[in-house]
Amino acid sequence: MPRVYLDVDISDAMEKVNALRMVFTDEQMKQLMMSALNRTGKRVRTIVKREVPKDYEVTPGWVGSQIGGMKIEYGATEIKCSIPVTGKRGIIGGRYKAKGGAHGWNVQPGKRYKITSRIVKGQRSTLPEEMSHQGGQPPFRNYNAPSLNGLTFTRKGKARLPIAVVGGLAVPQMPLNKSQEGIQDQIMDTLMDRIDHEYDRLMKKIGAK
Repeated sequence: MPRVYLDVDISDAMEKVNALRMVFTDEQMKQLMMSALNRTGKRVRTIVKREVPKDYEVTPGWVGSQIGGMKIEYGATEIKCSIPVTGKRGIIGGRYKAKGGAHGWNVQPGKRYKITSRIVKGQRSTLPEEMSHQGGQPPFRNYNAPSLNGLTFTRKGKARLPIAVVGGLAVPQMPLNKSQEGIQDQIMDTLMDRIDHEYDRLMKKIGAK
C-alpha cells in the first residue's frame, strides 16, 4: 500500500505562536517550535496506538508498528507537520475475525456464501457478493482446510486457481476515518502543552543571562 500521511491542523497552536513572536526573536521562535514539534512527534505513535483500537478491532502493537515519526517542514511563513503511516490490509479471518463459509473447495457457480467480519468496533460487516477489485468472484472460506487458518479467499478468475486472500482495512485508512478526530485532538493538546513548556524553559534561559 502506498505511504499515507496524516496531516495535522495546528492552526490553533499557531495563534498562540504568533502572540509569542512579540516576545522572542525569529531564531528563538524557531527553536521553540522545533523543540515543541519534535517532542510532540515522539508522542504520536503512542496516541495513534491508543485511539485507533477504540474504533477498530485491532491491537495497539499492530497499529504502532506502522506509524512513522513526524515529518516537520519549517518554512518562512508556515510550519507543516505530517506523520507517515504504512501497512498492508489486515486479512479477513486472520487479523479480523470472520464467520461464514463452506465445507470443501467446491464453491458452487452462482452461489454466494455470506461471510461476515468484525473490523469496526461493535459492528459486524458483510463482505460483498463479488470482490470486484480482485477478479469479480465471490469470497469464500473453506472449513475443511486447517492449513488455511480460516482465512478468506477469492478466485482471481473463473478457474479454480489462482486464489488470493481478501483484506479489510489497513492502518493508514484508520486515522483518516473514524479515529481522525480523537487523534487530531490528542496531538493538538500535546502540542499546546509542549509550547507552554518550551515557552517557560526559554524564558528561564533568557532570565538567567
